[in-house]
Amino acid sequence: VTVLEAGERVLSWGRNTCGQLGHSSKADKNFAPKAVVFPSSRTQVHKVACGEAHTLILTVEGSIFAFGDGSAGQLGLGHDKGASTATLVDAGDIMAVPIRSVCAGAQHSMAMSFSGEVFAWGCAEHGRLGLGSGLARTAPVLEACRLRELPRPAEVVSAGGQHSAVILEGHECFFAGNNQFGQLGKSPQSTKQSSSFQAIAGSYRAVALGGDHSLLLGCDGHVYSCGRSHRGQLGAGKVTDGFSSELRRVAIPRGQEVLAMASGHDHSIVLTRGRQPKEQSQVSPPVQQLMTSDVPSAARTAPEKMDFEEVPDLPVEAGICAGARFTEMQMEDLNNACLPNPGSPASATSSAATRPGFVDHLSSLFASPTSLNASFGIPGVRQARLDSEALVEAFDKFWELESWTDKQRSQLRSAAAQGLERWAGDVKVSGKAPRLTHRDQVRGLAVLLLSPMIKDIDQSSDAYDLMCKLVGLTSSLPDSGRAALTELVAEDLMAVLKNVVVKRVRGFCDAAVRKAMKGPYGNQGNDRMPPEVWQGLIVLDLLSHANDLIQGKLQKEVLVAGAQAGGQDTFRRTVSRISGNSSSGIPGLGSRGHMPDANQESDLPIRGGAFWRPEAPVPAAHFELESLVEGTLPAEKEFLLFVKNASAEVPSFETLLKLRPDDPKAQSFVAHRRLVPANFLRRVLLVENTFRQNLQAQQNFQEFLQGALQGGGFNIGPNGSLNLNLDTSKFVLPIKVRRDHLLEDTLQVLQDAAPADLKKPLRVTFVGEEGQDAGGVSREFFKLLGEQLFSLKSGLFDKAIADDARVLWFDRNSQCESVDYWLLGVALGLSVYNGSNGLDAQFPVCIFKKLMEEPVQLEDLAEICPAVASSFRTLLSWSAPEGMSSKDAEEFFVSTFCLDFSISVEDSGKTVIKELKPEGKDINVTPTSRSEFVELYCQWVLVESVTAVFEPFRKGFARVCGSPLLQAFTGLELSRIVMGDTDLELEHLQPKAKYEGYTAASAVVVWLWSLLKELDKNQRKCFLSFVTGSDRAPVGGLSELQLIIQKAGAATVEAGRIGEGGKVEMLRLPTAHTCFNTLLLPEYSSQEQLGTALRMAIENTEGFGLE
Repeated sequence: VTVLEAGERVLSWGRNTCGQLGHSSKADKNFAPKAVVFPSSRTQVHKVACGEAHTLILTVEGSIFAFGDGSAGQLGLGHDKGASTATLVDAGDIMAVPIRSVCAGAQHSMAMSFSGEVFAWGCAEHGRLGLGSGLARTAPVLEACRLRELPRPAEVVSAGGQHSAVILEGHECFFAGNNQFGQLGKSPQSTKQSSSFQAIAGSYRAVALGGDHSLLLGCDGHVYSCGRSHRGQLGAGKVTDGFSSELRRVAIPRGQEVLAMASGHDHSIVLTRGRQPKEQSQVSPPVQQLMTSDVPSAARTAPEKMDFEEVPDLPVEAGICAGARFTEMQMEDLNNACLPNPGSPASATSSAATRPGFVDHLSSLFASPTSLNASFGIPGVRQARLDSEALVEAFDKFWELESWTDKQRSQLRSAAAQGLERWAGDVKVSGKAPRLTHRDQVRGLAVLLLSPMIKDIDQSSDAYDLMCKLVGLTSSLPDSGRAALTELVAEDLMAVLKNVVVKRVRGFCDAAVRKAMKGPYGNQGNDRMPPEVWQGLIVLDLLSHANDLIQGKLQKEVLVAGAQAGGQDTFRRTVSRISGNSSSGIPGLGSRGHMPDANQESDLPIRGGAFWRPEAPVPAAHFELESLVEGTLPAEKEFLLFVKNASAEVPSFETLLKLRPDDPKAQSFVAHRRLVPANFLRRVLLVENTFRQNLQAQQNFQEFLQGALQGGGFNIGPNGSLNLNLDTSKFVLPIKVRRDHLLEDTLQVLQDAAPADLKKPLRVTFVGEEGQDAGGVSREFFKLLGEQLFSLKSGLFDKAIADDARVLWFDRNSQCESVDYWLLGVALGLSVYNGSNGLDAQFPVCIFKKLMEEPVQLEDLAEICPAVASSFRTLLSWSAPEGMSSKDAEEFFVSTFCLDFSISVEDSGKTVIKELKPEGKDINVTPTSRSEFVELYCQWVLVESVTAVFEPFRKGFARVCGSPLLQAFTGLELSRIVMGDTDLELEHLQPKAKYEGYTAASAVVVWLWSLLKELDKNQRKCFLSFVTGSDRAPVGGLSELQLIIQKAGAATVEAGRIGEGGKVEMLRLPTAHTCFNTLLLPEYSSQEQLGTALRMAIENTEGFGLE
């Protein structure tokens, strides 16, 4: 086989019994060269390799074509059939991988990617493929398998008769396969064959394998050989026994520099160049020679010179077409393309980027997965990396050139779409995930995410369609492919993850949701969302996982950096001394334990920032869909999706990352928990609660109706109508309470209520008040209940912790009954279940984490015991002085901190020792066990010590809130639902405000909004309570509420008369319907009059009445 015309033509001749000539001829022999047939006339060849009866062709795109005998799987087509024309090799692990080099053995093949990954396929006898002992086999390997056991990237690959070799970075050579004649460089007596690649001693630059022998070019410039030598193929003179397992130096004449080597079945050839003195090197070109050791009429055992009249410059690797370079593109090419055309002024808008030749080149790049996977990389320690910032800048620069036409942009998007279809293969036909499992196969997907072709999805249908294909392929990746892509994103795309990648994918998801709601799903009640919605959500989940990986990596780097800095600097730390007999209610460290005093300078080396937890590069809120925040998707539709598709189950994030987009469990927004804003999730929860309440009401009515029909609980009216003696209290949970006996009355009602009653709609009545509960009275009830329950006066909470940390934490020594904690949990559950805007409960977040069964840690301890947590951080960040031995460091640590695995606690007024582990008081805390000590301490304080009081609280909460949907909330989000949002910016009510009798331009309305902006924080809380019944904002802030401003007549009324004709007018105050968030606002004559009335109303009101 020969390559002509810079790789654009390939000719072959000779034996063709298996189609190894590749031009579809049925003749067994071809005496004249004929052109090899390729699927595309544009194919340009970079390298060829010939086996016993098969041929491999490597194109400039990095793709492999094969033809010839396939009975041993050596074609890598996924079957054992042969091929008489060039057929693309894309089965197995090699799919879409950019290949830099190929080699053909007798009946097996090998390839090396741009990043140094090695692939092998074909006959596996004698372990020649090097797949490892766990994959040792004799059956043919029909598709390319990646060699996962190689410790470093490869630089050279070679295949022989029944053995293989690779040279890795660092010039280390590894062999695998048959060793019958010592061709692996090892004794046949000790190693008959090897199914794993094993290293040999020495450093090497090149290797060439024959049928049963090996040639190696050492870094010292000498050629070495081993293996069979019965025909002199080792070139090292006569060898006893006809083979040698020891490396022998080939007798290359002195003064010759070896440029390249090649081995046939029983012969060898070496390309050399004569070394010239330095002073002559610029005068005459070096003389090139070919040194051979082959088999003419008699075997030659030493190299001999081959004379040529003229020997042109030859490539250093056999089979390469020097004029055919790979088509991968680098950032330099993009940047250069943006420069003005030669001869044009610097201000000209035309450039190489918009010339047809460059556009065609770029189009072919995007249409070829292998070329794109090989492009825009920079050298890395282990493999090629993407400089994401520079790439985005270069992409945007050339995309924004004024000379670009819409046709050219469409051409590039069309080419990228074709490339994605080639990437996906037959996934639509087979239904199986594409075999994209490692970084070399998916790097181009990251490049597409950075490309400007997907920027304008709202303005360009081509961009939207391209993004559909991109997320479709990405979401269909197998688990290993997803892992490879997320690791690539975490390592290479961190700098642009927030503002480019996440922004684009989230923007697509929002666009897909909006488009779906405008289509059949939103207009005709179709129950199936378009597939691109779920595909986009899965890709966004993968990016969220990459964000986690970055945060974990940053944390690890901080710890390593802290360990390296330890012993170099001494820091002044403010830490708290923890006494063994603490009066603060915080468990002490026992009689022996102590910490550095807060007022003394510590001489203990501290790891700078070792306890600091770095933030992820992308805040969690940036993953949340704006389309859900703005209400594009009704919560009712999501509830149906959650019940129908996800079976009312919220998968764990680990499970979600493995779901395919067509899996029904992935076809619910709630399932993609990280992408759903808490306020939307709260709406869905309220829909579910309403659904359950209605369902309970229907069941109650059916039971009543059945009983009435059986027991005569009805009568016929005079006009023939059916009158049911219906007790409406059976359909609600009536709570009738006295304001001055709120706790006692509430506890009695809740204790008497059945579990099913607690899930009925609330109807609260305050004794002596006429207000009808349509929501506002309930909010007032929860507000007052919270003020009494969630206070130190209730006796439920630890006063010392409240004073120190300003949070409410359970008092493990409380004298209250368990039922009191149960009531606390029920009240909390009712607040969530009935959609109350918030309770005035100053709980730490860790209480809600415990309710959601999330693990607690040192950060949670800091909420209730900040001084202890600070001391523990110091303890964890301590490192030994530089130069101190491990034994001395441990002794120094133990003598300094004097800690053991016991703590002193206060129990019924007495101080007792609590062991954190068996025999803990006799076990010293050491540098290696300090983390365990802190973990056990946190577990005892946050979990074990309060179990007796927390369990009834948890049961009370669960008695009301047992919905699977609640499991979608995190502890932090649940805390926001219970305690409300901190947003008290009343102007956030303005965009959604509704006016009845007024308009937004009415003078009174304009004055009102101006006055609301001037209110202080307490006045804002009073206004909010006056209008809505709660001084807390719902999750998502005040923008979640709709305020109704209703005209309520004149500003004054006649209050009486004085004498004849005189009258007294009284200023009317604003009133409110809290159930409907309605403010009844009289028409005041001035802003001052309105301000006076408004302040009087919000500061002097309590109770409910009817007009």
